[in-house]
Amino acid sequence: MFSIATRTQAILHKLIWFSVNQIVLIGLVTIITLVLYETTIHSFLALPSQPILCKLYVNCLLAALNCRKEYREIAGQDVDLSKVLPHSSRF
Repeated sequence: MFSIATRTQAILHKLIWFSVNQIVLIGLVTIITLVLYETTIHSFLALPSQPILCKLYVNCLLAALNCRKEYREIAGQDVDLSKVLPHSSRF
């Protein structure tokens, strides 16, 4: 079985990798959209890239939400809050 530090490092590594990939992809599409908009001011060539960019944002959000199950499996489902919270704490 993995130790807590190893599981945490694995989750953090995957989250960072996932985030960097999303940022790079969204950044490239945004740059393409800006270049199209600035170079073709009097035409409508930049308009088709706007819905693509919106769909990309939504797909990235849905992909992040779908990855939660895999991250929970890596971390393990057994979370005992009695070890984390003192017994004298009041909410």
